[in-house]
Amino acid sequence: NVEDVAVTIRDSLVALDGVDVLTAPQLGVAAATTLENLEGAPLRTRRWVEGGGARAIGEDFLAASPLPVRTETEGYYHHSGRRVHYVAGVVLVKRPDRLDAPD
Repeated sequence: NVEDVAVTIRDSLVALDGVDVLTAPQLGVAAATTLENLEGAPLRTRRWVEGGGARAIGEDFLAASPLPVRTETEGYYHHSGRRVHYVAGVVLVKRPDRLDAPD
């Protein structure tokens, strides 16, 4: 995803009851620790940051996809030298036999 989409997805996952953001350490992958220089960033990213948007960095954002395959969009972005931002979430499901169990 582009940076603003990754941040928005993360924020949406955090806001949902019963959904958790999976962090890089939980997935056994590296966290996103570096950001592209804004001078060379796409206009969309520059506008996002200049407008006060958060950056996709830290344990909530992954340095690479945790999946064994990549999408066409990822391939296109990588081939074009553009950065791809990753975030992962999980829906927490209670087993029917434990619905009365405390959280």
